[in-house]
Amino acid sequence: MNNQRLLHPPVSDAPEELSVRPTPTTPPTARDAWETQYQLVWGEHLDELPETAVLSFTASSAHQAWRVLGTAPVHSSDACWNVMRAAVERGDSVYVGVGVRNPGTTSQGKSTDVLCHTALVADLDINTGTHASANLPTLGEALRWVAGLPQEPTLVIHSGGGLHVWQGLSSPIDVKDGGSGEALYSGWADYWKECASTAGLKVDEGPLSNSALVLRVAGSRNHKYDNSTVQILTSSGHLLDLAEASTAFPIRERTNPPVKLLTTPGLTHKTPEGANDTRPGTLFAREVTPESLLVALYGGVQEGGTLRFPRGDNPGNPNTHIYVEPDGTHKVVFYGETMARMFDANGHQKFNSFDILAHRLQVEKSQAAKYVMKFRRPDGTYAPLIESLTSPETPQSGIPGAAAEVGAMENVRQHDTDLTNRPVPATVRAAIETKTTLAVFLEGGVVVRLGANPEILLRSSRPGEDGKKVEYLQHLTAWVPWMTGTHEVYEVRVDGRVQSTQESEFFLEILTAGGRRHTLADPLNEATVYDLKKLRSRFHRAAITLPIPAAHRAHIENVISTLGAADQSRDARIAYSAMGWALVDGNWTYLAPAGSVTAAGIRDLVVARPGARDGEGLPPAMAKVGFDRIPAGDELHEAAASIAAFKAIMPNSDAPWIALGALWSAVLPQDKHTTLAIRGTTGGGKSGVMGALQAFQSGAGPAAGEFTASLITRPSAIGLEARAAWSRFALATWDDHRMSGTDAVADAQAAARVETLIQLGIGAETGAKSNVGRGIAQSRDMSFTGVLTCEELPRGGAGIVNRLVAVQLEPGDVELTPRGTSAFDLFIQDFADSGKARALHAAYLRWLAERMDNADGNGLRSLHREVEKEKKAWHPERATRADVSGSTIAVGWRMFRIFARLHEIEDLLPPEKEVDAAIVSVVNANAGLAADEDPALRILLDIRDRLGSRGYISGDSFRVPGNHQYRLGWEAQREGYSHGNKLHLGTITPDFKNVIISRNAVKEVAKSLGITTAPAALSKMFEKHAHPDSFTGKPSARWGLPSRPRGFIVSSDVIVNLLTESADAQQTEPDVSA
Repeated sequence: MNNQRLLHPPVSDAPEELSVRPTPTTPPTARDAWETQYQLVWGEHLDELPETAVLSFTASSAHQAWRVLGTAPVHSSDACWNVMRAAVERGDSVYVGVGVRNPGTTSQGKSTDVLCHTALVADLDINTGTHASANLPTLGEALRWVAGLPQEPTLVIHSGGGLHVWQGLSSPIDVKDGGSGEALYSGWADYWKECASTAGLKVDEGPLSNSALVLRVAGSRNHKYDNSTVQILTSSGHLLDLAEASTAFPIRERTNPPVKLLTTPGLTHKTPEGANDTRPGTLFAREVTPESLLVALYGGVQEGGTLRFPRGDNPGNPNTHIYVEPDGTHKVVFYGETMARMFDANGHQKFNSFDILAHRLQVEKSQAAKYVMKFRRPDGTYAPLIESLTSPETPQSGIPGAAAEVGAMENVRQHDTDLTNRPVPATVRAAIETKTTLAVFLEGGVVVRLGANPEILLRSSRPGEDGKKVEYLQHLTAWVPWMTGTHEVYEVRVDGRVQSTQESEFFLEILTAGGRRHTLADPLNEATVYDLKKLRSRFHRAAITLPIPAAHRAHIENVISTLGAADQSRDARIAYSAMGWALVDGNWTYLAPAGSVTAAGIRDLVVARPGARDGEGLPPAMAKVGFDRIPAGDELHEAAASIAAFKAIMPNSDAPWIALGALWSAVLPQDKHTTLAIRGTTGGGKSGVMGALQAFQSGAGPAAGEFTASLITRPSAIGLEARAAWSRFALATWDDHRMSGTDAVADAQAAARVETLIQLGIGAETGAKSNVGRGIAQSRDMSFTGVLTCEELPRGGAGIVNRLVAVQLEPGDVELTPRGTSAFDLFIQDFADSGKARALHAAYLRWLAERMDNADGNGLRSLHREVEKEKKAWHPERATRADVSGSTIAVGWRMFRIFARLHEIEDLLPPEKEVDAAIVSVVNANAGLAADEDPALRILLDIRDRLGSRGYISGDSFRVPGNHQYRLGWEAQREGYSHGNKLHLGTITPDFKNVIISRNAVKEVAKSLGITTAPAALSKMFEKHAHPDSFTGKPSARWGLPSRPRGFIVSSDVIVNLLTESADAQQTEPDVSA
C-alpha cells in the first residue's frame, strides 16, 4: 500500500489547567489544513452535491460547553471557514459533520438530516492521555493498522488523542438504513474490528456506524490534550472506486444471535446452547452475573433490568441496562461518558461478568491483569486464554490438548535423574554459548535441556507397578527458542529530549541439534514474540522449518517468555527511535546504529528501526550509518585527504563542493533544510557519486547501490516517510527518481512520492505548502537533508524546484575509468572501505558535541542560533527560496571550516572564495529553474536585471532617491540626476527596505517576456513574493510614503541589495551644484 506518513506529533498527557485560558492565537496552518481537508473529502464531489447542501460545525472548550457554530454551503470552503474561524482563533475544539447535511439543516443534525457521505471514516483512540487504556492500541499499532488498509487512505489526521482515517470515495453514498452505502460501511467497520480483535484490543465502534458523526477539523486545537494542534499526517488524495469497494472491504460473516432486554431481575434458567463450551471465561460468565459484580464492587443499585451508579452521568436515573443472551449469559451496556470512561467502553458494547472482572484487575495494576486483559474479548470469545495456560500435570477431559497428552505416551520416558547432576553454568546464556548441558525447570512442569542436543520436555507422573507415583518426562520438541534480548524503545524528539514510549522490541534465537543457533535477525513486537502461530511464518522466512506440536503450543510459548529471564541472560537495552542529536545521560550524543559519537568518543547505543511493519529491520545503508573511531593528529590529516579525493571524482564540476556542503549541513539544527538533486544521464555515475558522499556517514559500499531507498522500486510513501523521519540530522539518500512517460498512473505516483520527500526535507520548524492545492502538513518531526538522483528534475512547479539545490552532471564529468584505478575506485579503496571518510565526519561530530556540552544545557538550541546567524551572514535577508536553499549548503561549509581551522587541517580545504562562487553559481541556476515555473518570479528577476540599463526606481512622487542613485538606475548629469528614457519600475520606501513595484512595470515586463497570464491570475501569483498590504485597500501602514502605496510591495533585496558593499561607495559623487 502506498500510504503517506508523517511521524505522529507527540501529545502531552499532562492534566489541563482549567484556570488558564489558552492564548488566543490561530494555528499557523489552520486555514491551509482546513482547505486540504475540505478539498480531499468534499471538494472532489461538488458536481454531484446540491448547491443548497450544507456542512455543520460545532465546538467546545475547557471553559464552554458543546455548542453549535452553524452550517455553511458545502460548495464554499470560504463560507465554512468563516463559520468556525472565531472558534479556531480562540483555540476551541472545532468539529465538522462527516456527512453532508440536507438543505435547510441549521443544527448539528441527526442521522435523518444526513444527505450522503463522501468518505468512510474511522476514529481510532490510542493509549494516551485521557484515553489511556491497555485495551487501546498505541500510536505505532494504530499506524500499522492504517498501513494495512487494502487501499491508500485519502487523509489521516492526528487528533491529539487518536487517528481520524478518511477513505475518500469516488462517488457519494447513501448511508441510511437500506441505502447503497450501508453494506460498504459494514465492511469498512469489519476491517477495524478485525484489526483490534487480532491484537486483543478494542476499537471505538460508535463512529463506524454513526452516520451523523462529527470529527475534529484539521488545524484546530484539542484542549483535552494540552491544547495540541489537530494535524494532518498524510494527504494522498486517493479515492476508493465504488466498483472495487466491496472487494476491498468485504463484510465478514456474522453469527451473533439476537439478544433481549431483561425486564425482570434474576437469572434466565435454560440449557445453554453452547453447553459443551468449557472455556474458563465462558463458564465464569454463565455462573456469575455482571450485575452482581457491579453491585458488589462498584456500588451499583439494581432496579429490574437496569442499574444506576451514584457517580454516573445522571445519578438519579438508570445508566446501565442488562441484557440476556440466548444461552442465558447476562451482559450489560453502559450509557453516558462518565460510565464509558469508568469501564473503558467504546460505543454501546456489551460486557459480561468476565469483562468486569478483567477491568477490576486492570485497575489494581496487578501482574494478573496483564494476562487477563490480553485475552479479554467483549464479544465473548476466550479461545486464546486457555491455550495460554500451562496444561495440568494430571490430564483432564474437556481441556484442549489433554487428549493428545494422554495418547502421546510413546515419547514418554522415565525421569532422567542425570538432568540435575551436572555442573551448572552461571547463566542460560553461558550454557548456550559454551554448549554446556544444563536443565532449566520452568513453571507448569516444563523442562528445557540445553547443550549439544537441546530439547523441551514436560514432566508428568502416574502410578507405577508398585502403586507409587512415578515421574515421567515427555519429549515435546528437539529445538529450543530463547529470547536473546529486549529493547525498550525511547522516542527521540527533534529538540534532543528522549522519553519512553512504553513499547519494546524482542529478539529471538532457535537452538537445534549440534548446538546450532538460528537467529531471527529482525526485531519482533510483543504481539508476535509470544505467539507461536505468528512466529511460524517468521521461522519459514528465516529458512527454519520446525515441527510445532499444536497441543503444546502454550508450553513452548512459556519457554520463550521465561527462559533466561531470571538470571540476566537477556540483553536488555534502550533503543532510540531515530538517529541524530539526543541528550543521553546528560551528554549531547549523535545517535547512529553503527556507532554513536559524543564529546568523549564513540558509544555503542541501539537505534531502533523506523516505524515499519513488524519483522522489517533497517535497510543496509541505514543500519551501517555510524562510526568506529575518531582520528586526531596525523590520522586526522589522512582522513581529511578524503575531501580532495572526493573532488577528484568530478574534477571539472562544482558538484563535489555542493555535495560536501550538504553533508556537513545535514547534522546541524536549522529552521530549514533542503534536498540536493544530482541530475544526470543513465550510466553517467550519479548514483556512484551519491554512494561516495554517503561513505562519509555510512559503511554501506558506494559500489553496492545501498541507499536509504531506491525510488525505482516504487516503495510505499508511508515507508519512505518513516525512513525520512528516522534519518534525523543525517543525509537521506533517495536513488533513481525517474518518469516512464508511458504509464500516467505510475508517473503520477512517482511524482507524488518525490514531491512529498522534498516537502518533508524542508525542516523541523517550518512546514511547506504545496503549490497544487492539496497541501503538505507541517513536518515537525523531520530534520534531515535529502540527496536525490534523477534524470530530470521532479515535477511540481516552482513550489518544488525552488526547494531543491540541483547540480547537473554532464557525460564524462564523473571519473569512472579506467576500472580499478579511476578516481572513483581510488576513493572507495582509500577512504570508503578503509573508513577514513567516516572518521573525518566523526571528528566533526565530536567537535559539535563538545560545543553543545559547553553551552550550559542548551546545547542544541545554542548551536541552532549560531547556525542561523551564519546562514544570514552568508547573504542577509535573502528573499527567494532558491537563496534560502543555497544558504543551507553554505552554512555546512562555514561550520566545517571553523572545525578545520581549530584542528589545523584548513590547508586541506579548497579556498573559501572558490566554494562560495560554486554555491552562488548553483543558486543562480536554481533561481532560473524556479523562474521557469513561476511567472511572477520571472517578472521580478527581469525587473532586477533591467535596473540600471533599462529601468529605474524612484523615491516618492518620482523624486530622485536620497542615496544609492546609481544602484537604482539614475545617471549623473550637469544639471542633476536623470533616469533617461528608462522604464519606471517602482518606488523605494524612505528606509530603503522595500520597493513598491509598479503594476504598469509588471504589465510591460510580462508583455516583453511573452507571459500571457491573465492580470487577476498574475496578481494572485505575486502573493508568494509581496507583502499582504499589496492586496488590500486598507494597508497596515503608509510605509513612510505620503499616500497609500500602489503596487506590489517587495523587499528591496529582491530587486537590489542595498545592504552590501556597492558601486555607490566606490564612486565619487558628481558635482551637480552647477
